[in-house]
Amino acid sequence: MEVRGVYIDEEYYKSQGYDKVEGFSKYMQRAFDIINNITLNRIESNMQNLTDYQKQNIKRAACYIVNYLASDDAPDYDISAYSMQNMRIMLRKRKLRAWEVYNIPKEAFWLIMDTGLARGAI
Repeated sequence: MEVRGVYIDEEYYKSQGYDKVEGFSKYMQRAFDIINNITLNRIESNMQNLTDYQKQNIKRAACYIVNYLASDDAPDYDISAYSMQNMRIMLRKRKLRAWEVYNIPKEAFWLIMDTGLARGAI
């Protein structure tokens, strides 16, 4: 798998107290994509111009996201409807919180928001 970009490497991840993750690069790539989506790619293209505080928040958020995605807590899918014979059943869902839309931990979401580079309309 080709990794386009990363905000942390496995050594940094482990230095933050997290256990080794099987398939780290896959989870880091997903975290990278999520962070870029939330920030409209503002971080990837301007990483060298970010403050140390912003960079640290992005790294912490990436750790949270990788840990979450590698855990059993991260759902693989969300059921909103199902079909049975000729009937389609729609399930009512409560309004999702912003971090639930991206399926990431709330702590990671707020770290990204705190950089000032995230979407303003969330």
